Amino acid sequence: MTGNNAAEDASDLDDETLIEACLGLDGRTSPRTRPVKLPDWPPNRDQPVTLHIDPDIAAWFRARSSCWQRDVGRVLRGWIAAHEPKPQAAPASDAPQA
Repeated sequence: MTGNNAAEDASDLDDETLIEACLGLDGRTSPRTRPVKLPDWPPNRDQPVTLHIDPDIAAWFRARSSCWQRDVGRVLRGWIAAHEPKPQAAPASDAPQA
């Protein structure tokens, strides 16, 4: 973080930096040695699935965490949140209300 505006700071992050910061691998925080229970967003239940990913991607996550599958899920959840359409504010009405 370089300033007091989180949105401006976040826009300066590239994907690699963002992932490392989220996983605690950026040198400022230590990686978690055990899973931390976070509130679900949106509420969900773990579901076993088969996900085909490139070997180098799997190796990258495995080398950084014993809970690498959880970390993959968190990265995917963050990607979804970043790409959700933003709700548009209702236009202000210039007409006087009766």
